[in-house]
Amino acid sequence: MNLRSYQQSIFDKVINSSDDDLVQLDTGAGKTPIIAKLAEYYEHAAIICHRNILIKQASEKLAMCGLEHRIIGANSTKKICARNNVAKVGRHFINPAASIYLVSIDTINSRIKRGGKGLDDNTKIILIDEAHHVAEDNKWFYIADSLNVRCVGFTATPCRGDGQPMLKQYGGFFDKIIQAEGYEENGTERLIAEGYLAQYRCIYYKIEDREVIYDNGVDIEIWVGDADIEAGDRGAEIIDVARKYCKKKQTILIEPRIDNAIYSVDELAKAGYSSAVIHSKMPQYDIEKILDEFDNKNVQILVAVDMINEGFDVPDADVLIINRKVNSFGLYRQLCGRVLRPRENKQALIIDVCGHAVAQHGLPSDNVDWNKKQGEIRRRDLTICCYCDTFFKATLTHCPYCGEFNDLSMRHEGRGEGIELFFYTAKEVELERKKIAAREQQKLIEEQERKEAERARKEYFNFSPKFDDSLVGRRCAQLYCLLQTELRKQLTPEQYNNFYKNNDYVLQSESFYIKSMPRNFENNPAAVAAKIYGAHK
Repeated sequence: MNLRSYQQSIFDKVINSSDDDLVQLDTGAGKTPIIAKLAEYYEHAAIICHRNILIKQASEKLAMCGLEHRIIGANSTKKICARNNVAKVGRHFINPAASIYLVSIDTINSRIKRGGKGLDDNTKIILIDEAHHVAEDNKWFYIADSLNVRCVGFTATPCRGDGQPMLKQYGGFFDKIIQAEGYEENGTERLIAEGYLAQYRCIYYKIEDREVIYDNGVDIEIWVGDADIEAGDRGAEIIDVARKYCKKKQTILIEPRIDNAIYSVDELAKAGYSSAVIHSKMPQYDIEKILDEFDNKNVQILVAVDMINEGFDVPDADVLIINRKVNSFGLYRQLCGRVLRPRENKQALIIDVCGHAVAQHGLPSDNVDWNKKQGEIRRRDLTICCYCDTFFKATLTHCPYCGEFNDLSMRHEGRGEGIELFFYTAKEVELERKKIAAREQQKLIEEQERKEAERARKEYFNFSPKFDDSLVGRRCAQLYCLLQTELRKQLTPEQYNNFYKNNDYVLQSESFYIKSMPRNFENNPAAVAAKIYGAHK
């Protein structure tokens, strides 16, 4: 198994260490071949994945490396992996007796809870894919800490959700971060220059009623207006983005919630785009089917909610549309990595619809010191081209995409086209975000109330009697239902629903039926019902 020079550098560092190391390598640069080579080297190795869906991909990579392995998990997962092996490399490499095995973190957790062993006794090393999930307060940390076997993690973003490094000195699990020799600084840019990652362009898609504020044109901190965090209902804008930038390119659209994603799929379908949605509540089989459709280009636009933040291996994704706020630096870099896998003459497009992610977190090839906390206010050195809306380094004299002159390069502060220049402290920004979150929550409540009111105008609600099982109670329940039936004939849904909501206490009282309902109610129900409604409306 031949590794690239930077992969070999990482491999050598790992086998010459005895620590719980954390390997940092960009998404798309090839972490899995290193994992496979380490598994082969140590022979008895456990490869732990974050999701079952990632086991299929890991199994495929091991098969491509010619390594037999077994799957610890559901039979359905084993069958999926075997079929995928055959489809990709001609035969499957699943062997129940293999010393290398794949397992998900949930499967290990389940085995431990049932009183069993999480791993085989002869396991020499644990290799953790997408290891940024090993946080101090989650199931990864406790399980990894209790297995008493050396752990080596792999991730493109070795930081927690709060931006802290995942090292023991910061309360994390790992001893140190390993990077390829010569790639510790500006590693992503070097991988792009060497052709191991794709060239890219970051674009700010403007929405007319949105205001995006920067602190001084170089040091960037953002305030996002209401329009930036609405519940994703930007159907027209998404269609415009697709028509302008996507054309026939494979595209990933990131949405904040499931209902937003479904809405976008409906709008894209109306515009003639083949699209599908995946989210964490879907069965694995359905997700696999959609991913295969996307990989085979039967689906052009994949709309995703919390599913492809890591480990999503589709080489032909050219465009990433970010239609949500991304507060986490690590999540932002993971998302961008989805379209940086290389292909000849490829230029990936990263389109920021919210005007938030790129400005806050920088370009996806910016240098990062992963041994320090991420997310603090740092110099981003970014501006936006007033002609083509491309993000680029503010120190450049011209836009690298269209060649437009950048007057900000001639001064350290000032006003450029489309940039408002203000300064906000972190506390002020956080306070404003809380206000925005409160307004968003209020809007959701109002929208739910609006939908409920609309439903009340169109359909009859079901109101149930709440009487005891005595003879009188049963008779009152009978009269309650008879009155309902008659009022539905006479009233509109809105009148009917309001009547029962406003008179619930009266209508659930036995005394009401004893006093108000004549014994011969069944003989003339229309008149009696009309009289009761008139007296209590």
